[in-house]
Amino acid sequence: MPDTRPALAARSIPRPALLCWAALPVLGRVAGDAMLSGAPGASPATQQFAYAAAVTVCALLLAGPTERLSGAAQWCAGAALAGLLAMFSPLAVPAPVPTGSPATALKLALALALVLALLLAARALLTRLTGDARAAHYLVVLLLAVTVAAPVWLGPLAATTDSTALANAALLLSPPSLLASAAGLDLMRQAWFYEHTPLGGLRYAYPPFALAALGYLALATLLALLPRATARGALRFNL
Repeated sequence: MPDTRPALAARSIPRPALLCWAALPVLGRVAGDAMLSGAPGASPATQQFAYAAAVTVCALLLAGPTERLSGAAQWCAGAALAGLLAMFSPLAVPAPVPTGSPATALKLALALALVLALLLAARALLTRLTGDARAAHYLVVLLLAVTVAAPVWLGPLAATTDSTALANAALLLSPPSLLASAAGLDLMRQAWFYEHTPLGGLRYAYPPFALAALGYLALATLLALLPRATARGALRFNL
């Protein structure tokens, strides 16, 4: 009988990934608490947003190479579960966040997974294009920072032109908006954004959650499939 142990080992999840997944809820909780330290008495929606955002960033920083779709899918599923544990686990310190409806919890987990999927797909594509995994990782972190700040750098232009379209575009470009929409939080009227961007005083509308989620899924799928196309076409840029 042939020995199938190597094949089984190849399909198993690496131990470092399991350790990172185990640490994610704790890291997300600690980072979320740090985000909320300047907002005593934050609403449940604000707390849910903070912990979901913290887990997303921690998962991106911890995730190893995810050129294979199965690896990226495992990380997204693990991060979604970690986000739920960070927010709602009875063991959370000092106390779990009020869950609200089960639909809200599921939307938060889905939003977290979709944002991470898009970031991991972008990193895999950049790794293929540049041949440098470390440079690709830093580029995606930079891209995340730029898009998170979209309301800050697009806000003044939207205010100057009184453009609802630009205000909506700033929200669409910013990944935290998807997390905020899932939590039922008006992010632009939270203290930090209200002080640093004029969007809070403009007319704007968050895209419907289902539509935004489908957009993230479609873009993540496209970026995940592009590395295979570049591999066939041998497309590569040197940094």
